Amino acid sequence: MRFWNHLLQEGDDLLGDNIGPYISCVDEKWKLVKEVDLKYYVDDGFDEGINCASIVTANGLKGVQTSLAELKEKNPEQNFTCPLDPEKLETVKSKYKDLIVGRRPLSYYLFNPWNKMIKYTWTELLMRWRWL
Repeated sequence: MRFWNHLLQEGDDLLGDNIGPYISCVDEKWKLVKEVDLKYYVDDGFDEGINCASIVTANGLKGVQTSLAELKEKNPEQNFTCPLDPEKLETVKSKYKDLIVGRRPLSYYLFNPWNKMIKYTWTELLMRWRWL
């Protein structure tokens, strides 16, 4: 979302990093006016071992719990948990802590607990998909 905003930089960045525009229309043609640096967009939130997938159904939660129990039985010394690094998750969540969407911080919609079922209201679902 932030990358697409920065392409033309027609609106302010959510985090205040107005680093665009990357492209501009010059003589009726799109022209690259600034090199893209992915470090502004790629962080630990991309890693599903850090930013775990949300579980939205009871069957999904049961399936995850069953699979984890089977894995733990085969490899008792292995850590089967998500996030693999809770500290990295907290760091990436802190980037979005001050951005309020509805009544919750944006991080509520972007980062999910892995070990319980998530129940969103219809409004929250719309907000979640709007920001993804």
